[in-house]
Amino acid sequence: PAQSALQNIAAADPHEPTEFDDLPYYPGGDPTDKTVSMTGYHSHTNDFEDKVRKEYNTHSFWGMQESKPTHEFFVEKFNRRPFVLTRANFPGSGLFAIKWLGDNFAVWAFMKFSIIGIYNFQMFGIPFIGSDICGFM
Repeated sequence: PAQSALQNIAAADPHEPTEFDDLPYYPGGDPTDKTVSMTGYHSHTNDFEDKVRKEYNTHSFWGMQESKPTHEFFVEKFNRRPFVLTRANFPGSGLFAIKWLGDNFAVWAFMKFSIIGIYNFQMFGIPFIGSDICGFM
């Protein structure tokens, strides 16, 4: 049987260079200017977690890890679905939060990009998503 992506990540040697160490493209520019190293590790307790918790593999997961307990708290406390709005997300986080695409500019091109973004995130399991319509001048 085929291995899951998580099993493939866990099978890799964390101390060996990987294809993630020198990517040809980084969303938002060079991450070494504004964030920790993509090869840095988060806290771990065993070898399996050491291989999985590389920054590159967990960076976008942080938003979901904040949205989920917030959602669960409000469901438990008030017995209704809360309105949790976030810009940080991960596939499947639509179960816990509503996604906001973030800031944009008041030009037609950004309106077009927002429609594409909405459709893309629906494919990632985030059905309730919105963007700024008016944007910034």
